[in-house]
Amino acid sequence: RQPLCFPPLVDKNPVLRPPRYEAERALSITWDSFVMKARRAARAVLESLPLADHRTLIDIEGRMPADRSVNEGSWPSGGRAYVIRALPVVLLVGIWLWLVFSTGGSASKDWAFPALALGVLGAATASLLAYPRRPRQLSLAVLALFAAYALWVFASNLWGASSSRAWIASGRTFAYLLILALALAFFTSSRARAAFKHLLMGASFALLVVCIWHLWSTSDLTQLFVANRFAYPTGYADSAAALFLVPFWPLVWLAASPAERAPVRGVALGLATGLVGLAMMTQSRSALWSFAISLVVLFALSPGRLRLLFYLVAPGLLMVYAFPHLDQYWTRDLAIISGGLAARTLTVAAVASGFIGMIVALLESWVKVSARMKAIFGIVVLAGCAAGLIYGAFTLTQDAGGPMAWFGDSWNRLVGEPAIEQPAALGSAKGAGAVSIPTRADVWRSTWQQTQQTLILGAGADNSAAATPLSQDSPVEPSSSQAPQADSLVLRVLSDTGIVGGVLVFAAIVLSVGGLLWPRTAAGWSRIRRTRRAGTASRAQDGERRVGRRRVSRWGSEPMVYGWEMALLAGIAYWFVHANLQQLWRTTGITVGVILMLAAALAATDARAGALWPRVGAGLRRKPTSQTGAAAEGAPTDKAARGASRAGAKNQRRGFPHGHLRPKGLLSEGFRVGLIVLSAAVLILAASAYLIELV
Repeated sequence: RQPLCFPPLVDKNPVLRPPRYEAERALSITWDSFVMKARRAARAVLESLPLADHRTLIDIEGRMPADRSVNEGSWPSGGRAYVIRALPVVLLVGIWLWLVFSTGGSASKDWAFPALALGVLGAATASLLAYPRRPRQLSLAVLALFAAYALWVFASNLWGASSSRAWIASGRTFAYLLILALALAFFTSSRARAAFKHLLMGASFALLVVCIWHLWSTSDLTQLFVANRFAYPTGYADSAAALFLVPFWPLVWLAASPAERAPVRGVALGLATGLVGLAMMTQSRSALWSFAISLVVLFALSPGRLRLLFYLVAPGLLMVYAFPHLDQYWTRDLAIISGGLAARTLTVAAVASGFIGMIVALLESWVKVSARMKAIFGIVVLAGCAAGLIYGAFTLTQDAGGPMAWFGDSWNRLVGEPAIEQPAALGSAKGAGAVSIPTRADVWRSTWQQTQQTLILGAGADNSAAATPLSQDSPVEPSSSQAPQADSLVLRVLSDTGIVGGVLVFAAIVLSVGGLLWPRTAAGWSRIRRTRRAGTASRAQDGERRVGRRRVSRWGSEPMVYGWEMALLAGIAYWFVHANLQQLWRTTGITVGVILMLAAALAATDARAGALWPRVGAGLRRKPTSQTGAAAEGAPTDKAARGASRAGAKNQRRGFPHGHLRPKGLLSEGFRVGLIVLSAAVLILAASAYLIELV
């Protein structure tokens, strides 16, 4: 680079150079070197950010090369692409948090405005083609079954006893369908799926911080507690416990996953510990049962059982420390205790767990342990845990007559709980002595009797509570949100929509679970066969198509890459079990989060598969038009072609994939049109549901 103060003649003639020329030239070279080093350092920092490197995305997600070529196509690369892909997911998570802090979004007036915002987002997304591509085959199949169920719910307005209740239920179901469709479309991008992990942590952090702040700043704890049970932010203790525990297993896997960085793992473990402490304050027996069943599901399916068990030690020990302090809100009068005790206890437990998780993650990366030592240590730890559980079970239950007797007694107490979660709010209407609160078993029995009478069509969406004889004898109106309803998802579906709706929901569940479990099972079986045939020393790299003459499964042979999907499945399993014990389907603030987790798991599985049914995809894909056919039909002129090229370049600069459907075909066109129609339907149904609630 030539200094601007000297012409080229001076630079070429060493005799004419003044003394300060050499100093300025050296300074210019030094500055250029500094700029180059700064750029390299900035590039290194950007590449070291979580999930910003393209190769890191491939390693973590376990994607095939075809997934990258289909997804990344014409989108910008680097940090801008990450922001573009993550922004729609940020909006979906924001709508979820909006519902959470709108008392859980149970009443239609609470979920109507978030549903309107969701409808606007869906219409804009479909109109501008602001999604990477349409969902793939497994996701589309599950979406089609759920869409058929939503249409059946809408059709139940024709025979339901209360058309207003059926209309509101239709709006809620269509909102669920729209958020599932949008999430499946956005999660076709690997960057969006990677961003969802950190957005889930961000949502959990917001929930934990807001709850701790309310405990610290609220002087009247009766605003946060119902019958000495923590019920914020949903207003119901059992649903609040479900809200805290649904993201627990995904957070624990993020803390245990070796693919994440140490600070991320520490923060995830701290958030999981804080949410468990909040769930402990709800004193929810149904949440405890659901959590225990989801624990069994996780350890049965997860590929990193020992790793998960090791990272559960810190939250378990910290809950032993926190339990005496948090239990005081259940055993003592709320008037003589402040929320500051719980706020301090939860903060200390979360921060301590976060530091422990980060330190353990750093030690794990520094200390190398052989595979044989890991296996021996795992066997010893699992044997010790099993022996401890057996000894503890017999020791703690010896007064009740043994584990089986304790199990039966706990189940009887669970089904004997009141079906209405806030019995204190009912006594003011007719007097506490005259109120007869039905139990959970009474509601199940009465609902099943009513279901047998309307087995084919059902009583109509959200009409089963008003149709059961037990609801008609309730101390509250059948149309009230606190009327005794079938607090079981299976019974609710059968009683509302009959056997037709039950078949559609059951098929969607079986297809989702089967689609998520098959890759993990195939990878584990492939690893076993490879180990037995080739031995440890001759193992091929994961993702290779052939090893010698033997074909390797397209799902790979590393089950650890499916740990995130199995953790999401465990969280969904918790919600499903709890939804069969308590009303959770109507609580949109919980169900929307579960739908986002389901969409992330399905999209990740679809991305690895590429096409589960290649022949079906080939039949629906539009064939390219030949040059002769294009000329015969009137090919575009050069001027029109240049205009289309300029429009495509403009869309690419804006971050859109050339304004074209991806992939081209009738299926992609149908998905876009369906998304527009669904968004319009959600806008109409949400607005009318809000007006019905006001009237």
